[in-house]
Amino acid sequence: MLYVISHFIFWSGFFYTNQNFAISLYFKSVFSMFKRMKVAKREVINSNGMQYLRKVKARLLY
Repeated sequence: MLYVISHFIFWSGFFYTNQNFAISLYFKSVFSMFKRMKVAKREVINSNGMQYLRKVKARLLY
């Protein structure tokens, strides 16, 4: 989750600088991101999926 937030903030900062520092647009996009994250449905992975991820040494957290 932290990865998603930091990624969004950096890209919105990039957008902010490319839009001639329109601060209202920057904050509008940040608030929009938080609204979307509150309503996003999380799907829990089953035990077989977790076993596979551990087997291939996948990154479980960002």
